[in-house]
Amino acid sequence: GFDLNDIDPIQHIHANAMQAHGGPYDLALDFGYRADQNADPDYRVRVSMSWEHAASIVSILQRLIEEYERQVPSISAIRDKMAEAQEAAAAQEESS
Repeated sequence: GFDLNDIDPIQHIHANAMQAHGGPYDLALDFGYRADQNADPDYRVRVSMSWEHAASIVSILQRLIEEYERQVPSISAIRDKMAEAQEAAAAQEESS
């Protein structure tokens, strides 16, 4: 039978870069590390899943982030600044 002890231990990595690729049946997330802001990320891990699985992960992450924000409000300020920057970039792109 299947024994969880036969599986290698989970590899732990630190990622500060991520890109996503979607297809009709699934989604792939590439995780990597960028040591320098001006360098391209070094992607090391790809996690593929169904769209349904991705949607449930989004729900779980949203709940965890909301719990974290209640304890550490600074993350919401960072997210607001990122949203403002994205909106400004989109507006600039539309006016070009």
